[in-house]
Amino acid sequence: RHELAAWTARQQDPRPVREELMIRLRASAVLDGPSPEPELRRHLRLHLQQLQTYLDLKEQTFPPGPPHRASQLQLAVLEAGITFERAWIAWAEETLEALQP
Repeated sequence: RHELAAWTARQQDPRPVREELMIRLRASAVLDGPSPEPELRRHLRLHLQQLQTYLDLKEQTFPPGPPHRASQLQLAVLEAGITFERAWIAWAEETLEALQP
C-alpha cells in the first residue's frame, strides 16, 4: 500500500498519442495506394462497441445521482474513457465522410 500510495502521488507528463492507424492513413496519402476506408470502418465499429461497453458499465455500476465519495475517481476514469471513445467516433465519422467522392 505504501508503494502504491507513493506511485499515485508521482507526477507524470502526458504522453503523445501513438496510434498505428494514423501512420497508416498518412502512408496511404503518400502512396496513393489502397483505400484506408475498410480499416477505418473496422476501427469505427470497434470504438462503437467499446463505447457501448463503457456506457453499460456506467449504468450497471453507478446509480443515477451524484456518486459517493469513494467512487468519484472511478467514475471520472470511466467518463474519460467515454469521452475518448465519443471523440474518436466523431473523428472517424468525419474522416469517412470527407473521403467520400
